[in-house]
Amino acid sequence: MVSMKKTIYEACMAKVNTQLAELQSAIDKVQESIVGEENSTSGNKFETARAMGQEELDRLNQTMNNAIRERNILGQISTEKNCNSAQLGAVITTDKKVMYISVGIGKIEVGEKTVYAISAISPIGQAIMGLVQGDDVLFAGKKEKIIAIE
Repeated sequence: MVSMKKTIYEACMAKVNTQLAELQSAIDKVQESIVGEENSTSGNKFETARAMGQEELDRLNQTMNNAIRERNILGQISTEKNCNSAQLGAVITTDKKVMYISVGIGKIEVGEKTVYAISAISPIGQAIMGLVQGDDVLFAGKKEKIIAIE
């Protein structure tokens, strides 16, 4: 039987890999358009189009680097490790939601469950780190009780 943690991990990795593929495709298109502008335009119009294309390329490359960093963080997580406190790789079930401390990719659907993949350095991640089953989490003025940690 595949554990819930492994299923969540695989869903996170799939989401990051999909994001990387989409970003690479977008980068390729912008690079093609920059080359196209060089071949078809002259003067100021060319410079403006090229500068805009380069800005978009820089933004996409920065987003790509963040996604690669997230994939590397995910790669460091062992789905076999049992966690008895909130730490990287832990699945935290509170009386309100399920969170997976990994990378901040937000809401993912795993079977019938909604799981929130959160970063350990995010505000909620920092609030929950080190807590154990039975502890209360206070975040954004709301209190939740940790009912399970896997």
